[in-house]
This record gives sequence, structure tokens and C-alpha cells, in this order.
Amino acid sequence: MMRRMAPRVRTGLIAGLVTFSVLAGATAGYAYWSTAATANLGAGAATLTASVSGLSATTVGNESIASAGSSTLVATGAVTFANTTNTTSTQSPTLQATFGSSGGDASLAAAAQLTVWSVASASSCTAAAVPASPTTGTWGAGVTVSRTLAPGASAVYCVRTTIPDRQSAAGSSGARSFTTQAQAALSIQNFSGSSAQTASFGTRYLFPLQTISSGVWSYVVRAGTGTCLDVNNAATTSGTAAIGWPCKNNSDLNQDFRYTDADADGYGEIQPRNSTGLRLAAPATLTAGSGLAFVTADGSAGQQWQPQLVAGGTYQFVNRYSGLCLSLSTTDGQTATEVACSGGADQKFTLTQRAVIQLSGLSCSNAGSGTDRTVQYSWTPDSGGPYTFNARRTSTSAWTPLITGVTGSSATVPAPIGSPLTDWGTGTYEVQILDSTGNQVGSTSVRVQTSGFLWWAYSYATCS
Repeated sequence: MMRRMAPRVRTGLIAGLVTFSVLAGATAGYAYWSTAATANLGAGAATLTASVSGLSATTVGNESIASAGSSTLVATGAVTFANTTNTTSTQSPTLQATFGSSGGDASLAAAAQLTVWSVASASSCTAAAVPASPTTGTWGAGVTVSRTLAPGASAVYCVRTTIPDRQSAAGSSGARSFTTQAQAALSIQNFSGSSAQTASFGTRYLFPLQTISSGVWSYVVRAGTGTCLDVNNAATTSGTAAIGWPCKNNSDLNQDFRYTDADADGYGEIQPRNSTGLRLAAPATLTAGSGLAFVTADGSAGQQWQPQLVAGGTYQFVNRYSGLCLSLSTTDGQTATEVACSGGADQKFTLTQRAVIQLSGLSCSNAGSGTDRTVQYSWTPDSGGPYTFNARRTSTSAWTPLITGVTGSSATVPAPIGSPLTDWGTGTYEVQILDSTGNQVGSTSVRVQTSGFLWWAYSYATCS
């Protein structure tokens, strides 16, 4: 009886190549893969080789948007797996291709969405390519696809990484990274082995969102300089250039700006005080170096900016339409532009408070009846909230919260009234209104009266 040889597997990894050595018995269907077989065994020997190529280092920034106005960041590439076995066999082993993270920032890898799909050529893997029958997941969890791969054949996969929102990848240093890995495993019968290629995936100049109070007028100063954002010639017409100019430190209003984010989505508008119907706007282009102007407010993406905190009190402003950063030259009168965020000095700004914005049109009216009689305060709609209404019994008493968490353009004293007003008894009391940062933006008063007698008496609030 002929002695049957046990199969051997030898795996080596050299420059992304894996070699599998298989010695097959006479009855194996994958025999005769080379002429190196031992004649007296009546068997064939095969050497399987596979390669992984194309996985490359990738970095995304604020400007790596999926489309104009999108906050989704995208990078698309291609990975090629090849079965480079030299054999005359017609049998095809199974290729199992796995994409995942092999180290680095695990939370970033978990947030980085991964889409993989098969294509005929790497040239098909463009930013505009539409995935066909894709497999999806995240780099953190990994994605695996499989197929047969004949000797001498290649398999190409498009690999798209998607960051759903800038802030899901932001970091205090502006840079985060993890290691991506594409792993190939060829197998036939009970023989298998694997090889892998790794690369880095990282972010650049993606800083955390920083809320800015909408309740103040401020200078927007190029950090470390005396240059301020300025409405050219203090004009009030749409299309006026945004320029850099020495900070005036006087009563001129064309260097005073307010940042407002009415829907609290992280993107707000920059409004000049000298003409409050205008907004700082970028043109509808993704081209870096484009000039900025103040145009009539329309709520478009080009008029929306995300303030990102570069360091304590220092910001960069990212345009929603283009993903580019506000840039200001120190040359007097030069037009402000938008450029790819690079951490440059021209893109770093500090805010110097000029004035607290007061509530306008503040009024008081009586509402309700009986024990539900109360007071309603109203004002011109504003986005500086939420507001807090405090009252005090005397001019030397501590302020006590009366109404808290107020948004919109009105606030009502609870009815029937409770503490502290019922404890203070009848009389007229001062009321102050504070914005979200504790600035006083208005003042009024409330009066407490009683009705009925003996045990039927009750207190209620009224305008003074």
C-alpha cells in the first residue's frame, strides 16, 4: 500500500505576499499544479501566492465633503487582491477579503463608516462612483467579502470611508487616526493562509464645535494681531466686500459682529451691526481663495459657518457650503477669502466683546382670570436665549429665579403664583432678564396683589 503523505502548509509574508505550499495526494482534485511533483507518489505539488495592493494612507479634512453644503466627509479608494499562483490547475480557491482596523483610535474607527463593492477596474473607484451591491459596516467592526479567485486572476474592490459629520471625527488637537487593514485569505479544501496590507486613516484640522453666544456684538480679530474683520467702507448694500482692517476701538459699527445659530445645528451666521440684514457669505464654489462679501440674509449654506475651537478662546470658522476656512490677511483693505483649513495664522480668530445685545420691544401684559391671573412678558423675537428671569424683594436682596429656560419671544409667570412671590406678599418687585451667558439683556418688574378675604384670599401677579 502506498503511504499517504499528510498535507503541509507553509506561510510566509514578504512585501504583502503570502505563499501557500500544498502537497496533494493522488486522489485530490487539485493535484498537478506544478511539474515538481514526486513521481513515485503519483501526486502533484502546488504553490499558491496572493497579493494585496492599493490600500493607501488617507487623510480627510473639513473640505473633504461628499457634496457642496454637506457636513459628511468622504474618501474613496481601491484595493486589489490577486491570485498569482503559477499552475495549470483549473481549480479556483476561495478568496476571503476582510477590511478592518488593526489599531489606533478605536472610537474614530467605530465612527468611520465603510462601504465595499466589487468593480472591474480600480479606475471605477472615484468620488462620484455609485456603489453596486455594496457591503457596509464600519472600520471598527470590519467588513468581509468572499468569492472564488482563479490562479492568475485579480479582484478589485472600491473602498469608501464616510464620516457622517465633522464633529464625529473632531479632536482637540485637530488630528486623529487609526490603522486600516485589508487582509486576504485563500483557501482550498483544508488548506488556508493569509496576508495583509495596512495603511493609516487620519483627520486634519478637524476641531471641536464651540458654541458662541448670540447675545453680544464682538470684534472678530485675527489672533495675535490688530486686524479686524470689517465691512468695507461701512456700506449697507448687499455684495459689499468683507475685508481686514485695523481694529478701530471706537463707536463705528462696521467691525461689530454677532454670531447666531437659531436652530442650534452647529452652523450659524455672522451678522454685521451696521447693517443687520446682511450676512458674511462665501460664493457658491468649492474653489479655495474665493473672496467673501456681506450679502442679504437668505439662510443658504454659503452664509453658514461652524466655529471650531482651535485653542482656548481661538477659533477657525468653517463654511458649510465649501468646507473651507475663513482667512483674513493683515494687509489693510484686502478682501477676506476662504481656503483649505491648514492651521495657518490667517485662519485663527479671537472674539472681543463690544456690547451686550438687549431685548427689544420688551412689554408686559396681564393674562388669565381669577386664581389664574398672571403676567406675560413679550419682546421682539431673538435667538439669544435661553433666558432666565430673576426677581428680588429689595434693592439689597439676592436675585431669586422666577422663570427659567425661556426660549422664543415670550415668558409667563406661573399661575397661581408660588414661591418666592407668595412669600414676599403684596408689593412691586424688580425683575432682571439674563441671557445664556449671564449677561443682563433686559429689566422689568412684577406686582403681587391679593383678592378675596380671610381664608378665601389668594395672591396673583400683575403688571406694575
